[in-house]
Amino acid sequence: MTITAVPTPDPYVVFLRDTFFLTFTSGNRVEIWSSPTLLGFYTYPRKTVVWQPEHGYPFSGNIWAPELHALCGRWYIYVSCDHPLIGNASHRLCVLRGPPTDVSPCEAPWEFLGPLPGLPPHQWSIDGTVFELDDQLYCVYSGWPLLAGYPGESIKSMVERGRSQDESIQELYIAHMASPELVDSFAVRISAPEHRWEFSGSSGINEGPQYLKASDGSWKGIVFSCAGSWTRDYKMATLQYVGGEPLNPRAWVKSRRPLLQAWSPKLGSIGEGGRRDVGPFGPGHGSFIRMPHGMSGTADEDSDGGMLCVFHATDRPDSGWEGRKARAQRVSFTSDGPDMGGFVGRVTTDVDEFMGCRAVNILGVPGGHGGRSRANGNSRRASIKAKFKGLLGCGLR
Repeated sequence: MTITAVPTPDPYVVFLRDTFFLTFTSGNRVEIWSSPTLLGFYTYPRKTVVWQPEHGYPFSGNIWAPELHALCGRWYIYVSCDHPLIGNASHRLCVLRGPPTDVSPCEAPWEFLGPLPGLPPHQWSIDGTVFELDDQLYCVYSGWPLLAGYPGESIKSMVERGRSQDESIQELYIAHMASPELVDSFAVRISAPEHRWEFSGSSGINEGPQYLKASDGSWKGIVFSCAGSWTRDYKMATLQYVGGEPLNPRAWVKSRRPLLQAWSPKLGSIGEGGRRDVGPFGPGHGSFIRMPHGMSGTADEDSDGGMLCVFHATDRPDSGWEGRKARAQRVSFTSDGPDMGGFVGRVTTDVDEFMGCRAVNILGVPGGHGGRSRANGNSRRASIKAKFKGLLGCGLR
């Protein structure tokens, strides 16, 4: 399902106290949309700008991928910004402090705290996310290969020295956090581009990390985006946490194939008439929300059938960075981990189709997980359908 009518790249959705909150890349500001339903973002979202720095100052340019988090009783936003007089090489992961979580994040002032303390100050860093693992707080972000710095080094010096890095490579790093406002460990690389499908030409990219776990804890890990975000081949893959010290790279195992991608002509033809270009295209930078209890549409109300991935994708294969709208697709878990059918499903506004089909079956591709989910009786299915429709906001368009 497409859930926004206008471009909303790098979408991040939070569901709290019967309200969905959406943040995304706006360019020169941080904006929060709120809605009682997901499809309300398509029709009549409430839009609130919570931070818009004066242009020309440090960390006022190219404001990318804000994420809204409720941590330790307070709202925080993690966002990447650069110095407009220096450019992309000065991108750093920054943090904003908001109101207590018993207040709407749209209702109170926000304070810009600056670059996240404790991260390597000389490293290009974007797409930060924060999560709890085994009762400890961690930050994972995308960065250029790490170079050693020295105390007191100026931003200009760091940027100039950083230009010697290979800017075509983006890796994933993890660091332990003492609090939502402070990193207290070294940053450790846990993923670097290695598979051909993680590259676009010579650019090897790992970015947009998101923590994800099954409801029963049987799978924990990171979903990340790879290849060029400006291409139709942008996609998502996983890093499974296999136990042990999270700061040990061996605690993370990369998937052998993508979790979600668009169908490509190089993969052959599919469906009726042998279609070769099936959009949406370039699915990536996803976030995950677990729908309320009983929304799965399966016999097991505690299953993860009620989990959704919200990601961006384009309608055309040649759109580049233009037209990246937020989409939603269901996520299930198998013995191998999260499953989204492998490919983006075709766009639908039919809640039965959305609830009951995996993307592979919608596309008519053999293999994977498919078939309609069956509830215990027609009345229960109708009840689940009505609840799901209410949260999605179906019928609003």
